[in-house]
Amino acid sequence: PSRPEPPIASWALGHATETMELVSKAFLVEQKLYSSYDEYVPLL
Repeated sequence: PSRPEPPIASWALGHATETMELVSKAFLVEQKLYSSYDEYVPLL
């Protein structure tokens, strides 16, 4: 019988996916803030 993967493995996998999502979201937000900051600097 195929034994199920240990819960720690699935937890680690889920955690890694979640972390990657957070990182990519933070990166996108940072890029947005950075580009808008670049646009507004000349106005100040």
